[in-house]
Amino acid sequence: MLIAQGVANDDPRVYAHWSMHEKAIDDYALYAAWDNTNLYLMYEMANVQDVVAPGEDFPLTQGNLWIDNLPAFIYIYTGSGNVTHNGVAGGTLWATGTTIDANSDHVIAYSTNASNGPFIYTANDDGLLEPDVLVTKGAATGINIKWGNGKTLSGKLMGIPKAGTDNKRVAGDCVDAELTDFYTLGHKPSMDMFYEMSIPLKNLDISASDIESSGIGIMQVSTFGTSGMDCLPYDLSMADNAAKPYSKDKSTSAEKEDEDHITVPMARIGKAGSAPVVTPTDPPVQPTDPPAPATESGGDKILGDVDGDSKVTVLDATYIQKHLASIAIPFEVKVIVSDVDKDKKITVLDATYIQKHLASLPCPDGIGESIAS
Repeated sequence: MLIAQGVANDDPRVYAHWSMHEKAIDDYALYAAWDNTNLYLMYEMANVQDVVAPGEDFPLTQGNLWIDNLPAFIYIYTGSGNVTHNGVAGGTLWATGTTIDANSDHVIAYSTNASNGPFIYTANDDGLLEPDVLVTKGAATGINIKWGNGKTLSGKLMGIPKAGTDNKRVAGDCVDAELTDFYTLGHKPSMDMFYEMSIPLKNLDISASDIESSGIGIMQVSTFGTSGMDCLPYDLSMADNAAKPYSKDKSTSAEKEDEDHITVPMARIGKAGSAPVVTPTDPPVQPTDPPAPATESGGDKILGDVDGDSKVTVLDATYIQKHLASIAIPFEVKVIVSDVDKDKKITVLDATYIQKHLASLPCPDGIGESIAS
C-alpha cells in the first residue's frame, strides 16, 4: 500500500542553475506491506532529466545509484524498545548530520549498491543508536534488498517540469504548486529506479499482530554520501541549502554537507490513528514549562508564534504538524497565530510557510510580526 507520496523533480539539484549534471536523488513514493514473517518496503526514485535538462547526458547514461556507495536509511518506530532521534556517540549515524523529531527505535542503514550493510541499529538506554548485538549486519540481519529500473507503480509521475533559479525554482515550491505528470510530457522511465526490501519481523522485535494492533512508523531518507537529499514523507529540510554551493565543488549543492532536522511525522502502516507521542530532543528542545496557550483575543501576539514564546522557530511549524496529525502537545493551537496564510484555517501549508520564513524563502507577509487583538 502507498504510505508516503513525494514529488518528482524536487531534489536539491533543481534549485540551482549549475548542478543538473549530477545524478538525481529524487524519492517519489513509499509503499509497504507485511505478512507473518516479513515487513516489505518499496520506494520509487524519479530521474526526469530527459524532460528537464536533456543536454546533461551523464545523469541519463550513468544515473543508476547502484553504481555508487551512497548511504540510505529506513527509520522505524515499533514501540518495542528505547527511543532515539538518530543520535550516536559523538554525532549522527554515519555522520549524515540528520536528526528527526519523530521517535524511532530501529534504523536500517545500507548503501545504494549494497556494498555496505545492511545494518540494523537499535536505541540504547541513553537514546543513542548502536549496532544491534543480535543481528549486526549483512546476511545476519535477514534483510534482502533488490533494485531495478522501470515505470512507477504509482502510474503517474507528478512534479514541476523546470529546473534552476532562472526558472524561479525555490526550495519547497512543490508543496503548493500546480504539478504536471511527466509521462504526459514524453518522459521515458528507463532511468527511474525502485528499491525493494524484505525485513524479518523478528529482527525488529515485533510480530504481524503488533503491526495490526498498534501500527508502526516508517521514514525513508536518501543521501549523497553524507547529508540527506530527499526523504519520504518529505521534509523541507532536504532542500533548505540547495541553492548554495558545496564547499568542495561549487558546481554542486551545499545540501550534501548541511545538517537536516526532519520535523514531519512518520508514515504509518498497520492500525490507523496510533501515531506515537513525539518527545523532541536537542535539536530542537521541548520547552520544559509549556507556554501559556495563545488566546483568540487580548494582548499582542506574533504571527507564526504557535507556542507563545515570543519568537518564530522551527518548533512552531512542528506544533502545527503535530496538531494536524492529532499528536499530543502541551497547549491548544490557536488559529489567530497559526493561520499564517490567513485562509481562516490551520493547514499543513501554515507549517510550510513558517519553515520557508525561517529559511528566507518566499512566503506570506506578516510572519514574525505582531498582531494586535
